[in-house]
Amino acid sequence: MVFDKRPKDCLIQEDVDELKAIIINNKSEKFNSISERATPTYKNGGTKSSDYFGWRLNSGSCKDLKEWYIQRWGVKEGSLGGQLAYLNTPLGPHADIIFAIEDHWTKDTKAITQYFLVETDSPTDLCTVLFNQSVKSYADYEGMIHSIENNNLTNLADTSLGNLDYLTHLPDVIKESNLSIDRVVHTPKWQQLIWPSDQIHSGGTFPHGCTYKMHLSVHRPLEEYLEWCK
Repeated sequence: MVFDKRPKDCLIQEDVDELKAIIINNKSEKFNSISERATPTYKNGGTKSSDYFGWRLNSGSCKDLKEWYIQRWGVKEGSLGGQLAYLNTPLGPHADIIFAIEDHWTKDTKAITQYFLVETDSPTDLCTVLFNQSVKSYADYEGMIHSIENNNLTNLADTSLGNLDYLTHLPDVIKESNLSIDRVVHTPKWQQLIWPSDQIHSGGTFPHGCTYKMHLSVHRPLEEYLEWCK
């Protein structure tokens, strides 16, 4: 595999083939229901319930994925983060700060997220929603609801987020919060989206007829990313 000749801002067929081989050869973790995610809903009506939201392989714990991240993206082992995930409903607002692992490097380092939609059955474009808010204190981040309750978000709006047709899957506690939209980005397959890892972001509600998406995220220190891009 010749990684240094591959584009740095998108996936290619070889990448997708390698990721699928990694999936086959490794046991994934379930994405369990947590309070910041709601029962899956569709834009044009209908709901479906599940006790989990899909599965994931974490780059920190899956040896094959970890090695692929290092070789493909030039990520250094000590500053590695991200996952390959299959979701049957979009995630709600969150920051890419890993708070479930004690002393994780994202708690004290300015990081960048590279995001790729690998595969979906959606009949129309999916979207990613970026908010105007970021995390104030990385070390104190413990998820969105905790951040709302403990005033750990910057630049809160004067009015509540409300009901938006591309975020109908969010629980009421998020809709009633003072988040505000920075931009809504269409998410074409294999093309890179990038944002600061401390910026709040969310998957958009699945269009009617969409049952899953598989995405890849890569987290690493901002300075390391800028050096790799040269």
